[in-house]
Amino acid sequence: PGMEQTSPLDWISLRITLGRHYHIHVVATYRPYYEWLVSAKVHQSKWKRNKPALNAWGKSLLPILDPTSPRGIPFLFTDDIVQRVRENFPNTTHVMNLQQTPLGRTKHNGNSSDTGSVRTKFVCNILTNAPNACQLSRQLDSESTEVRANAGRDATVAEAYYDILVTSAAQEGLFNTKGLQRRGVALQAQQYHLQKQKENELPRDLPLKCPSSSQTQSLWKETRKREESSLSSMVPIEQDQNAFGNYIQQRKLCVVDAGRALEQDLWKSFFASLNRKPRRP
Repeated sequence: PGMEQTSPLDWISLRITLGRHYHIHVVATYRPYYEWLVSAKVHQSKWKRNKPALNAWGKSLLPILDPTSPRGIPFLFTDDIVQRVRENFPNTTHVMNLQQTPLGRTKHNGNSSDTGSVRTKFVCNILTNAPNACQLSRQLDSESTEVRANAGRDATVAEAYYDILVTSAAQEGLFNTKGLQRRGVALQAQQYHLQKQKENELPRDLPLKCPSSSQTQSLWKETRKREESSLSSMVPIEQDQNAFGNYIQQRKLCVVDAGRALEQDLWKSFFASLNRKPRRP
């Protein structure tokens, strides 16, 4: 869809209003399709009280990722949108890849940088007339290592894994869901797992189910295809392929294998205990 269908912004009015007082730079950040796809699914599975699908007993909201069908979620950020913005903010619209070298990089006063933190790439490659900020950012890069962490995402992934586990157990009839809240049971399962880890009775990680080689290749091809159609400047294929390989090695495309987990006696015991009535003293 065109910009007029995906955004309510009146870009001409915005340009005129802001242009009276500011020098405007528009920065569109880019993430590879395989990473964005997983992030979107994780966001969808984040528990909230007003999400009926995550409060009623049923299937887990976070399905097993099937890279062979990557069109399940539309890829909204296309070159069409960036181009429409560029029509209203010519020469000051930039596409920056948060994971790798910024795309469509241009030199500003000889301060451009192919390496460094996201901050350095921003102040050196995108901002104009900021040599002091560029120099300071490079100095800070040499003194410390950039840390990219998203504890919120990791916590949401963990919650989704235990949600998959408890909903699968319910579907197999390992316990009666009557009178039990789905999120409450998932949190109990997580606490139970942590306790059994401390007692060395359960491994640290739940068993995972990962995509096959053919599935990951399908996702890789889909990612490159979308980049070719959406980005005016491609990430070098070697650099892009290395990043994808690291993503696979970190098992970020995997989900919990509930079937294998539920074969373990300790998990069977846990779910069986949910329906035991407390004994009277």
